Amino acid sequence: HTSVIYSPFPSTVRTFMAQETSPIFHYLVDIIHSFRMHTFFLVSGFFGALLYYRKGPHEMMMNRVFKILLPLIVFTLILNPVIYLARVYAELKMIGSSDAWSEAWTTTVDHLEFLPNSLMHLWFLYYLMAFSVIFWVASGVLHRLDIPRNQIRGILNVITGSPILRIALLFSLYFTGLWLNGEYDIHTNVSLWPDWRLMLCYLLFYSFGWAVFITGNLSKLNWHPLILTGAGLALYIITNLVKDYPDPAYQLVFQQVTYALTTVLLSLGITGFFLKYLNHYVRIFDYIMQSAFFVYLIHIPVVFYFSGLFSVPGIPASGQFFLTLSLSIIICFTVYHYLVRGGYLDKFLKGTLLRPKKH
Repeated sequence: HTSVIYSPFPSTVRTFMAQETSPIFHYLVDIIHSFRMHTFFLVSGFFGALLYYRKGPHEMMMNRVFKILLPLIVFTLILNPVIYLARVYAELKMIGSSDAWSEAWTTTVDHLEFLPNSLMHLWFLYYLMAFSVIFWVASGVLHRLDIPRNQIRGILNVITGSPILRIALLFSLYFTGLWLNGEYDIHTNVSLWPDWRLMLCYLLFYSFGWAVFITGNLSKLNWHPLILTGAGLALYIITNLVKDYPDPAYQLVFQQVTYALTTVLLSLGITGFFLKYLNHYVRIFDYIMQSAFFVYLIHIPVVFYFSGLFSVPGIPASGQFFLTLSLSIIICFTVYHYLVRGGYLDKFLKGTLLRPKKH
């Protein structure tokens, strides 16, 4: 999200653009966007299945309601005016306003609305909750129907257990999603009305994660992660070097094919990397995991504020980016450590504060 501000090219997640930009941030956004949410939904599908089969359908849904749905509702309402204020301040600073903060306050108060029409950066919680409901209902229906579940599980076991088959299947289905979407990648949708094409693309990776759990093939995902990740990065670089050379009639299909394969390789490669090389307790990673949700929630207005603050003539885009990113990380983690960690807000985000106690 910091990179988006300093990218000179259009982006579906852009809110505003800094006056100092650099193409390097476009490519940084592009490569991160190619795998980050796909990997997230893959992991989410795995843990969704873990909750369903180990804790039961009721406990799985209660967990999703208290840990996903309630934070989505509460923080969409809270963060909407805060993000608007930070964005307006940054925009005013970037055009040279001498009283940006006061003007931003006035503009925010004039445009204050109780019910926002955008999910902002919390859109993924909306989709994650929808996927949880879809699989909760589907699993319950399949359990009641006379369906040969062992045969289905056997087919899924072959697919998730075979490196070539899982890459081929994910690539084929994801490419189909991009083709239906008519773009070479999928655009972020922050509206309250879901985009069915976006939903299908991410549902594919959520479903794969769910299948990995029920087949017990998690350990098999650590197949040559460095090769997969390296191949994904190399393919991305090559694609951008030669994307203008194919016949114009085939350029979009060429980008859809290479982008889909890049996404699959990076998603599986990075997941496999953590499974193979970091499959043990690491204190700093545990701390980051505990704080990640809160840091993600508040980082947007913090990034916006600092991007405006450091919008100073003479400081290149790389310098502004480094200052904004570094101070945003420091502020977000400091606030978590001293004001949130172990408190009521921390418990709320973990889904335990409002949960009825078991007797």
